[in-house]
Amino acid sequence: MLGGAFETIVYWHWLALAGLFVGIEILAPGVFVIFLGIAAAIVGVVMLALPDLDWRLQLLLFAVLAVTLVFIGRRIYGRMSEAEDHGSLNRRAERLVGQVYPLAGPMHGGRGRLRIGDTDWLARLADDATDDQPEGAAMRIVAIDGATLIVAPRD
Repeated sequence: MLGGAFETIVYWHWLALAGLFVGIEILAPGVFVIFLGIAAAIVGVVMLALPDLDWRLQLLLFAVLAVTLVFIGRRIYGRMSEAEDHGSLNRRAERLVGQVYPLAGPMHGGRGRLRIGDTDWLARLADDATDDQPEGAAMRIVAIDGATLIVAPRD
């Protein structure tokens, strides 16, 4: 029964399926569906070379390729994601602890702004000190409190 509908599968059906999988991967990336797209594309290329390949063999080839590529891809991407360190992702300020930067203006009452690159950050002196500091004074970042840098004059 199913054979009649599947007997008319040609190479472009597989290539269209590959495109669909790639489109799904683009819309909802997860590094999984792309491997199904690659498997479908390979079956499409095989169908170009062997247009009379039985539909059962096409599906078997797709299934074997899909499982194999997903397994290999997960192992490769798994190693890559383990190697990446995202510990400070969305916590940019934590990478600044220990660095020394100049004040963007004078610090009054222990509060001011620190110039880091082209950005000014709120800063306050450590231990709630209320000392005044001149503009351009070198300050070492000793901690982070939300979006405020806790600083101390450079020794």
